[in-house]
Amino acid sequence: MEWGRVTYPFFLKCLKTQLNYLKMNARKINNPSQALEFLKGGNATATFVGQSSRYTYKIRKADKGDMYFVSLLVGANNESDYLYIGCINDQRGFFQTAKSNHKGLAPALAFGFIYSRLLNGVIDSRTEIWHEGRCCKCGRKLTTPESIERGMGAECSKG
Repeated sequence: MEWGRVTYPFFLKCLKTQLNYLKMNARKINNPSQALEFLKGGNATATFVGQSSRYTYKIRKADKGDMYFVSLLVGANNESDYLYIGCINDQRGFFQTAKSNHKGLAPALAFGFIYSRLLNGVIDSRTEIWHEGRCCKCGRKLTTPESIERGMGAECSKG
């Protein structure tokens, strides 16, 4: 079968490559408090996987206060194709603002729902949270098992 110029075998090869990358570099977060710590690291990229969908978010700390900006991956470039969808803070959890994209749409609703569950100490059995194998504070590649498990490098975890 051929889809445009991309053949089905080539597509499968690309999919296997992506899955291998995830297995080698990403890490599933199973603990709600670790997930919250990771998401609020200040420079986190996380993927939420549900039964029928997957969304990747960047969560960046604002320069002042306890505010974090949440953006959604919307294109092929996983470094720069992000759109702002809302904020999180300790008082309100996740919320959307006048400048939010995807208001009321599945990616924003999914983030809000999963984040509120994390605040209640729960990761739903139908949900997976993955980090990309980089420190949630400084963005450096994680190499030690302890750092990969935590989602944060040794130096950044000191404080």
